[in-house]
Amino acid sequence: MKSKSSFFRFTLILISILTNFNLSAYEEYEIGDMTYYLDDETRTATLAYLIPISTITNVVIPSSITKTYTINGITYSETYVVKNIGSHAFNWDGIVFHFNSITIPSTISYCGWRAFGTDSYSCYPGNVYISDLTAWCNCTFDGIYSNPATIGTLYLNGQLIEHLNIPYGITQISDFAFRRCDEIISLNIPNTVKEIGYMTFCGSGLKGELKIPESVTTIKPKAFMYCNGLETLYIPKSITSMGNGAFAFCTGLKDIYCSIEDPEDLYFDEREYDPEVWGYDDTEVSVFTCNGIWVAYDNPEVVFQNCVLHVPKGTVDKYRACDMFNHFIHIVEMDDVVSGDINGDNIVDVEDVNAAINITLKLNTIDDYNGSADVNGDGIVDVEDVNAIINTILKLD
Repeated sequence: MKSKSSFFRFTLILISILTNFNLSAYEEYEIGDMTYYLDDETRTATLAYLIPISTITNVVIPSSITKTYTINGITYSETYVVKNIGSHAFNWDGIVFHFNSITIPSTISYCGWRAFGTDSYSCYPGNVYISDLTAWCNCTFDGIYSNPATIGTLYLNGQLIEHLNIPYGITQISDFAFRRCDEIISLNIPNTVKEIGYMTFCGSGLKGELKIPESVTTIKPKAFMYCNGLETLYIPKSITSMGNGAFAFCTGLKDIYCSIEDPEDLYFDEREYDPEVWGYDDTEVSVFTCNGIWVAYDNPEVVFQNCVLHVPKGTVDKYRACDMFNHFIHIVEMDDVVSGDINGDNIVDVEDVNAAINITLKLNTIDDYNGSADVNGDGIVDVEDVNAIINTILKLD
């Protein structure tokens, strides 16, 4: 193993103290240009740092490492799973890393504070290669520069991620997971997701239509901030908490379909975040903004000119009286219930097919939905209604 200079060792200790990392509980082990902290109890490893004189251009973080040592002439080996990327792992003051690519294994579950640089961009990761989207969605990113894809370009199994399909079974999409991934132009969220994290899709390249599924109850602050390409947004009635600036600066929005019956029941998450850790110190912004206008939550004279807010029948007055929505000039009632629109989100799609199947199999009742399930009007919901909805989607009827 290579020996390290006293300067590098002192710097490492100083960083570790500042980030409350307990060095005494870990053993250092160096392989090539990378140094790891080894935890003998859990047999896991943390990538501590890349040495600042490294000339690596394509970084490949291994899923496991093997420590070898010799006692009394006998060589032993122990394997450690690489679970974490430590704080400042690719971030040294005064040094700028330029990589062609960084490959991150599916074993990584935590990326530490400023692991990939600061706002001065001390690390340019290039292409970021991952192989497990579920692991990526579940990974904890400790701040805006903990995710290399914030600056780099994200690839899944060697393919550029343009059409992002969140894996079925994911219940929470982590904070910062796809922040500034402007290569992502479309997003499909399965009905297992309950929470969309802080700044998760902030600044991404999403375009056109975005439908939040009925399973989602929480959208954290700035989740879709600066998604300028979005034009149509569907918010389900299941949402109980909406974050500060969740859709702020989505300047392309033309229509928002909000199925929430009583907006006053919606919790407005206006928490402030430490800008050193979370990035922006934007306090008291509205959930929405259009036309590039900065809209303060407590500034009712600033209004939206172009975006139309579509709300359930009989709720226009409630939305006009609600501080979270009263800055919209155009608040209109949604159209009458569309035949086949079982979940009441004003469109007929595969979720309505699933709902019809659930009613047919008696997994749910018609009372669980707001829309019209009896498509053919024969008084019952059965396979004929399922077929009718499918025909509607395929435009066969």
